[in-house]
Amino acid sequence: MKVLIHADGGPGVGLGHVMRCAALANQLSRQGHMALIAVESALEISAHMLRHGVEVITCAATASAIREVAIDMASNCIVIDSYRWTANDFCTLKGSWTVVAFDDEALRELPVDAVINGAPTAVELRYLTTENTLLWLGPAYQIVRDDFRLIQPREHIGAVNRVIAMVGGDDLLGLLPILARLLDVAAENGSFIADVICGPFTPFPEMHDLKNVTVLRNPIDLHERMAGADLAISAGGQTLYELARCGTPTIAFCSGPDQIHNLAALAKANVVWNTGDATSPHWAREVDAAITRLIGDIGLRTAMSQAGQALIDGLGAERLVSALESLRIEPLSSIKFSDFINRVTKFN
Repeated sequence: MKVLIHADGGPGVGLGHVMRCAALANQLSRQGHMALIAVESALEISAHMLRHGVEVITCAATASAIREVAIDMASNCIVIDSYRWTANDFCTLKGSWTVVAFDDEALRELPVDAVINGAPTAVELRYLTTENTLLWLGPAYQIVRDDFRLIQPREHIGAVNRVIAMVGGDDLLGLLPILARLLDVAAENGSFIADVICGPFTPFPEMHDLKNVTVLRNPIDLHERMAGADLAISAGGQTLYELARCGTPTIAFCSGPDQIHNLAALAKANVVWNTGDATSPHWAREVDAAITRLIGDIGLRTAMSQAGQALIDGLGAERLVSALESLRIEPLSSIKFSDFINRVTKFN
């Protein structure tokens, strides 16, 4: 099978789409398939992708450009991971291949052969698709990066000695300095030290007077720091699932509307402590209170750790490759957007 994957990413978007697509591409390769990821050259993420061992090609992030690449590689399947694509874009992509879309929100029409959403609440969303579209939904299909696949269950939850804080690949709301200051004050009694992670698309915050906090840019050992932390603070994107896989109790917050479903589902499952919208005037106070609460409640942190590792088993990419291998439906090769509107089905 030859699979072309288009992953959106870069400034303003971050790395969530890119990282789960890289993990899917790596799993396809392990199972004997050819996988190629197409990204926009202007986004300067090719080097980041190559660092994770995947084959990358740069092209415009348009349906016509992706279609040309698919023709050149004689693709059997195209996977699209981008919020920017519309129903018209998917219809323009029509060809002799099957088309699969990652979609976390169910806010657009999806004339595709299959939809992927690994969030716990995915089955509750209403997808607007064709009557033959397959839905691969729920945590069984949640992808984590290769570094997190084989992490062992966390056997012991003790005192909080190390904290890690992350906002994603880009810090559009300027939250890193706020978190760094907050953690530095919270750790004044010397009870813990903290790493604040600056993503590759974020200007490095110059903060020289921190005593208990180290600010790092995209460290190569990030997965080890995440797995070794006793407590994490993170935005509500894909990173939450990797922290859950690590069994790291996490204080989470919403930094964009696409994260709302993730946060609600993971908070309901007792995997994260949800401090709400980071644009709220009371957000920093909520985070500070959550730090105090979780540091002092080992039972709660233990329950969160166990719930996270029970929810995310690290095998989502394997299941998706098996699903792609079994995809034997006729591709939507001749559908037009006007026809699609008359053929959609709402799934509850």
